[in-house]
Amino acid sequence: MTGFLLAGPVFGVLVIWQAGKASSLSVRSTGWMVLGVVDIIAGILVASTIL
Repeated sequence: MTGFLLAGPVFGVLVIWQAGKASSLSVRSTGWMVLGVVDIIAGILVASTIL
């Protein structure tokens, strides 16, 4: 669990990037964008707490 949250910013950026690609193909991907942002924020918070 901790490894996933520490890698959150990396995975969050990948999710936002893929959601942007899906959005350009007219696929609704708003939820994935939100999850990507939440993942980035949670990863930063956890990393700042541990470090």
